[in-house]
Amino acid sequence: MERNVYDDYYGDDGIPGELPPRENPFYEPPRRQKKGAGIILKLWRLVYPVLIHGVGTGIVSEIFITVFLFLTVLLGMFRDSGAAYDFLYNNQIALSGAAELIIFVPLLSLFMRDERIRRADVPEECLAKKKMGISDWLTVLAFVMCLAIVVNLVIALLNLPESEIEQEMEELYEKTGLLVQVIVIGVIAPLAEDMTFRGLVFRRLREDLDPLFAALLSGLAFGIYHGNLTQGVFATVMGFVFAMLYEHYGTIMVPIAAHMLNNLYATLANELLYSGNFDIPDPVYYAFLAAACVGTAALAVFIFKDDEKCNQY
Repeated sequence: MERNVYDDYYGDDGIPGELPPRENPFYEPPRRQKKGAGIILKLWRLVYPVLIHGVGTGIVSEIFITVFLFLTVLLGMFRDSGAAYDFLYNNQIALSGAAELIIFVPLLSLFMRDERIRRADVPEECLAKKKMGISDWLTVLAFVMCLAIVVNLVIALLNLPESEIEQEMEELYEKTGLLVQVIVIGVIAPLAEDMTFRGLVFRRLREDLDPLFAALLSGLAFGIYHGNLTQGVFATVMGFVFAMLYEHYGTIMVPIAAHMLNNLYATLANELLYSGNFDIPDPVYYAFLAAACVGTAALAVFIFKDDEKCNQY
C-alpha cells in the first residue's frame, strides 16, 4: 500500500517524526508578532515606513536647500537670492532624487532586519526563491510593459481631470533633462518605493493577511501616496501587480526591476511620444489596446499558472 505524508509523520510505531515543513501537514509557521500585539502597533508598523519615505525625503530635501543657499551666499554663486531659488526650483527632480537615495538606506536596513527575523522564525525550506533564467526575466518585463500600456490607454479613455499637482509636475519635467529623469524616476524612485511599499508594507501585511488582500491594500496605499487621481489609479493597479510578483517569485528584485521598466517606459514615452502631440486614429488606438490586453492576459496566465508561491511565510 502506498504511504503518504501522514504515515511518514507518525511512522510505523505511531510516534511522531520529522518532516520538511512543506510536507508536514501539521506545520504552522510562527508569527513574528508577540502575542497580544494590538491593532495600533500593527498599523504603526505599516505607517512608519511610509512616513520615513515621505517625510524623510522632505526633511533631507530641506537640509539640502538650506546648505545650498548658505553656500551660495558664502561663495557668491548667484547675483541674488531670486536666481538661487530659480535654480533650486528648476532642479527639484534631481534634488528629490538625491534625498530619496539617502532615505533608501534606512529603508533597506529595516527590510534586511525584517528578513533576518523572518528567516529565524521560518525554516529555510519555506523561503526558497524561484530560480529565474533570462527567459523568466524577459517574460516578467514583457508582462509589466503590456500591462502598463493597457492601464495608460484605459486611463486616457476615462479622461480623468488633471490636478494642479500633475500640471506642476509636467512643468518640472519640462525643465529637467532626460538623463536626470531616467536616473531619478527610472532608477532611484523604484528602489525607495518598492523597499517601502513591497518590502515593508506588503511583507508586514502578509503576516496577517492572504496574498491577494495584502497586495490589494499595499497597492491602494501606493496609489493614494501619489496624491492625484490619474497617477493614483495607475499606481494602485501596478502596485498590486508588483506585490503579486514579489509574492510569486520570492525576491524583492522582481518588483524593483518591473517598477524600473515601468517608470522608464513612462518617462521615455512622455518625452518622445506624448510631447509630440501625435494624433492616433481611433481604430488604431483600439486595435493597439486590444492587442496589449491579449498580451497582458496571456503573459499573466503563463507567469502565474504555477500556483506554488515561494514567498508564502
